[in-house]
Amino acid sequence: MTKPPVMLPDVLLEGLSENPTIASVTAIIGEELMGQLSADLGGMSITLSRDPGPANPVAASIGLDAARKIGQVYAGMNFEIPLRAGVKALIMALLNEGTAVNQIARRLRVSRRMIYKVMKGYKDPNQFDLF
Repeated sequence: MTKPPVMLPDVLLEGLSENPTIASVTAIIGEELMGQLSADLGGMSITLSRDPGPANPVAASIGLDAARKIGQVYAGMNFEIPLRAGVKALIMALLNEGTAVNQIARRLRVSRRMIYKVMKGYKDPNQFDLF
């Protein structure tokens, strides 16, 4: 049984680089899944498959649909998976859950200063500007 291809909008395809980069793969799958991929497979070089199966390491990490989206664009190419991609998103998620700064620093192996920098750059979409 043939699986239907996962189609990407043409608008998304126009802004992608010729080779897989952190930015282009993040544009395809989103920051959260890029963070998950980095956490699971960071530091590895992987050849991206057009139609990955469930045993494929990328598919096992981020799911078949997301792995197929990447494969649709970058099949057969090597991708160096970064060690710390998506760490800002993870920091914000943990802060939003109420996790203390010291606990986040220990858990993610980052400095408290980095956490405060991420907090400073974050703008709450629910908060209005006063001026």
